[in-house]
Amino acid sequence: MRSTLLLLSVGMVACGGENVIDKQENKAPTILIMSHSDGASVQEGYTESFRATVSDDDDEFYELSVAWYVGEDLVCDWEVASIAGESFCDVVFSESTNVIVEVRDTEGAGARDEVSIVVEPTEAPVIQLVTPIQGQNYYSDQLIQFSAVVTDAEDDASALSVVWTSSLDGELSLDTTIDSNNELSDFTYLNEGNHAIEIRAEDSTGKFTTEEVVIQVGGANTIPTCSFTGPIQEDAFVVGESILFQGLAEDDDIPNSQLQVEVSSNIDGVFQSLSPFTDGSFSFGFNGLSNGTHTITLLVTDEVGGECSTGVLIYVGNPPMVSINEPLDGALYAVGESISLNATVSDSDEPVNQVSIVWTSDVDGELFSGNPNAQGVSQFVRSDLTAGVHALTASATDSTGLMSDDLVSFRVNTLPVVDSIVLSPDPLYSNDTLTAAVTFSDVDGQTVTGTYAWYEDGTLTAFTGGNINASELDVGEVWTVRVTPNDGYHDGDYLEQSITVSNTAPTVSSVSIAPSTGLYNDTVVTCTATATDIDQTVTPVYTWDV
Repeated sequence: MRSTLLLLSVGMVACGGENVIDKQENKAPTILIMSHSDGASVQEGYTESFRATVSDDDDEFYELSVAWYVGEDLVCDWEVASIAGESFCDVVFSESTNVIVEVRDTEGAGARDEVSIVVEPTEAPVIQLVTPIQGQNYYSDQLIQFSAVVTDAEDDASALSVVWTSSLDGELSLDTTIDSNNELSDFTYLNEGNHAIEIRAEDSTGKFTTEEVVIQVGGANTIPTCSFTGPIQEDAFVVGESILFQGLAEDDDIPNSQLQVEVSSNIDGVFQSLSPFTDGSFSFGFNGLSNGTHTITLLVTDEVGGECSTGVLIYVGNPPMVSINEPLDGALYAVGESISLNATVSDSDEPVNQVSIVWTSDVDGELFSGNPNAQGVSQFVRSDLTAGVHALTASATDSTGLMSDDLVSFRVNTLPVVDSIVLSPDPLYSNDTLTAAVTFSDVDGQTVTGTYAWYEDGTLTAFTGGNINASELDVGEVWTVRVTPNDGYHDGDYLEQSITVSNTAPTVSSVSIAPSTGLYNDTVVTCTATATDIDQTVTPVYTWDV
């Protein structure tokens, strides 16, 4: 409600004789609040500028004095109006009230105007403390981030005042500029110890908010330690092969499991990120490395960015290929026989004549080592291989250590031997069965059998057994047996043995003299005998003895 107070000066009338002096009546000034209407709303704690205009028919503006009140309290003391007939007053409100302005002229006449003001409560700033974080590790030699989000319902960020303090280090010299996202951030060092950190934000009305966090700042940070335990330097792997990566990542300040492990290749970039186990070990397999020479880097980072880095050089490629052409798998050779060994080598990653090839027998060990020719052929001859079954391996290895091999099996056989031939009976007669008793031997331990060839007076017969029946024998014939040994793989050298059929002595089967009794000197005595011979017909020959 507006009201105007009019102060009147009463004209004085002097009577004396006939003279009457009339004085003009003084008119009171007027004043009107122009800046705010009745019931205007203002914000608590903010400065409001009030403006009023004055007028007076009797006085000049500079002869008018104005004062401002809030309720009963004088807030702007009396002072003359401006040359434009205006008066100004800045007021800060804490509660709803009335604003009153009064004007007086030089005669003491005056007026007033009044408006009611509704004060809207304002809010203190709101702080979201982001860092530092309670329970996190901090170190005296590491920058600590101080960051927060500060907002105010009424003030822009530029009107807010922010201060960081530490219970140990006092007020911290930090950049407290609030950006367009209402964020502020800066870094500083703190001394070792237990710190109560406070952030205080105050708005333009003097309202403020604080947030606190207690952190422990340790001494200087210990850098983590790290190492690869596998693969080892210059290991080689086939493209697509799963490679087992193993190592250790340890830290004196925090549990090992809080470390961050990153494994990368100079060719393929980062291919694994993980945290180690509590004992610091880590292990994983990876089969995605490209063909090439890789520098594998292990980077271990602690919670404040302390780093340990180490590396290992490995090769990933395609191994050379080798194929044995000679001897064929299952081939058979005799001891002392010249054996040709031939293989073909190929390699997609490097010149084939730079590949090394090693020939190895499980019986005789290494037989040859060298490089194939420009066409990839490795060939040589050996005639001194030990008897037995050989597992022959040709292994091709490239310059990175990648290897492949081929395997065949062949036998080097010792020839069986006929140790002896015994023909029986001896002497041999035409009524005997001729038998050949043969003994064999084989240093390889094979079972030896013999092939029999019988010759009669140098002529090969059809007999192949171990016996000749008596019906085939005649006196004077020379029978020869030739025995060739065989161990199931090879024939050995044959051995011969001969025997001559001996003449059988004739026999007298019966002798008689007749008469045998009653003999006289003139008696004729007759001797009768029967003689036989298995070889031929015989006639007895008589010889008389007296």
